[in-house]
Amino acid sequence: MSKVDILTVLILIVVGIVLLRIVGAVFRVILTIGVILLIVYIIQQVVTVSMILI
Repeated sequence: MSKVDILTVLILIVVGIVLLRIVGAVFRVILTIGVILLIVYIIQQVVTVSMILI
């Protein structure tokens, strides 16, 4: 392997790690939003059922 090949591989590895971090962060945000929406939906259902029972 020449120096250029090693450099290219290193750059690709760094880019891959950075992309993984970004994707991971985005995924965490989406997951958090999903959980919040689910909780809000459940609360709405409970409130609706309570209103009907009252």
